[in-house]
Amino acid sequence: MSLLECVNSPQDLKKLSVDQLKLYAKEVRAYITDVVNKNGGHLSSNLGAVDFTIALHYVFDCPNDKIVFDVGHQSYTHKLITGRRNKFALLRSEGGVSGYENMKESDCDAFTTGHSSTSLSVAMGLAKARDLQDKKHDVIAVVGDGALTGGLSYEGLNNIGGAGVGIIVVLNDNGMSISENVGSISSCFGNQSDKQNAGVFFENMGFEYFGPIDGNDIEKCITALLKLKGSQKPVVLHLKTKKGLGYEQAENNAEKYHGIEHTEANCGKFSDLVGKTLVSMAEKDRSVVAITAAMALGTGLSDMREKFPERFFDVGIAEQHAVTMSAGLATGGLKPYFAVYSTFLQRAYDQILHDIGITSAPVRLLVDKSGVVASDGATHQGLYDISFLSSAPNMTVLSPANGEELNKMLYWSLSYDKPLAIRYPKNYLLGGKSYKTENPLCWEYAKNSNNNVTILAVGNRMIDLALQLNCECDVVNARCIKPLDEKILTSLNEPDRLIITLEDGVLNGGFGSAVLSFLNRQGKKCEIISLGFSDEVWDELSMTVSLEKSGLTKGNLEKIISSYRANCEKILE
Repeated sequence: MSLLECVNSPQDLKKLSVDQLKLYAKEVRAYITDVVNKNGGHLSSNLGAVDFTIALHYVFDCPNDKIVFDVGHQSYTHKLITGRRNKFALLRSEGGVSGYENMKESDCDAFTTGHSSTSLSVAMGLAKARDLQDKKHDVIAVVGDGALTGGLSYEGLNNIGGAGVGIIVVLNDNGMSISENVGSISSCFGNQSDKQNAGVFFENMGFEYFGPIDGNDIEKCITALLKLKGSQKPVVLHLKTKKGLGYEQAENNAEKYHGIEHTEANCGKFSDLVGKTLVSMAEKDRSVVAITAAMALGTGLSDMREKFPERFFDVGIAEQHAVTMSAGLATGGLKPYFAVYSTFLQRAYDQILHDIGITSAPVRLLVDKSGVVASDGATHQGLYDISFLSSAPNMTVLSPANGEELNKMLYWSLSYDKPLAIRYPKNYLLGGKSYKTENPLCWEYAKNSNNNVTILAVGNRMIDLALQLNCECDVVNARCIKPLDEKILTSLNEPDRLIITLEDGVLNGGFGSAVLSFLNRQGKKCEIISLGFSDEVWDELSMTVSLEKSGLTKGNLEKIISSYRANCEKILE
């Protein structure tokens, strides 16, 4: 029996010798690599964290001691050690484990994580809760892999150091976020890190500093952690690790193998199209600039980074700064395009309202991975962008039906002088329907059969769904979420008509809500049914399950339409 099969709890791990721990680490790396290559997930970040995670569980007593992994995307080894090996084979899929720490999975997950830079603030809360209840256990925050490019980390450091709370901070210094770390703070953790930079920085923040040591040497990590166990004051253990260790492809290209995703057949990626189009636009217009928050590859901006480095800005994991900087760029006369995942843009809600909306700065937000997502679970859903973007004053919100339409929207945006958000999911079907209307502020009929049932569909997923129906109905490409196309809506507001709104977002404050509000103001004559996502945590790891639970299926739509027409016939009788 392999050591991997023998370790089903932290207690099992503590029975192994140091040499056995090293062998176990090799088996863990091989298993993680195999599963991630099959299922997708975070690879290079986890491979670099194997050794010190083993050391953490060898020294500390989980779940009594609390270990919080920043972002949670470094926690695969932690999951294997804490009894989830069998479910790990189904990583990021139904019946398996999530890709991040999740309190629903295990009492060894001290907090549910998924976004960057939260661990220090969580650790502060856990430590103060411990102290106020006279409990005795360690609280460990594992930071790094880009978490220290996010501002929330410094709010946490400032509070912990100033209060002198007993917290152990383990700094996983691999020199990377997803791309290479950026900014002046990264110079503190470079190859020459010692007491003259990283040490002085943390000591000035109120922490006792230890290191740097080799974080991929299990024995050295155990020795260091044993000295820090039970600390009554803030301490930092600085570990130098190799991202992607043990898998040559990941070691040589840590950015590419940070996360592995599988593209669906016959689909294009919106991010690829964004990257190519922005480069083409930048070649013709010197005022075009691109901004990313440590996600150049994921959002399609790698070509922009290479071809126009002086007009490309990677600000690190700092979406708040990115939005406000974009507002400054726009106010200064440039045309900024900030490409960002929907789930991460949430961090900059105040900046969207305060620095873009109120000032009406013509910033172009390219909101990737919008709508429901599979595999990443609750922390990464893009279900909220319609609601929070629509609430911003002066904001225009668009959602393309396919790649061709997104391309048109991008070129059109060059001359648009108001705040603009274009939201789109990961993929779109190749060879989709072409739309004639050049003005993206106007809706367009995707299917017009002069029927008494009209579907208003937002974005490519919902339009593709509506066009699959085997019953007669009109389908409108409601490409502009804000402002609404009042002309078409007014024409539809008539008795004996059913309007169905479809959106891949939450219903509260969403597209359907806006349509209903407009019709009520006009004196609603038609019937309206809005389908989308309810106000709850969506933790499913399957797109199909999420859509079925929300009624966003071909069968449910056909049932609704059939029932409406049957009721109409009864009334006529």
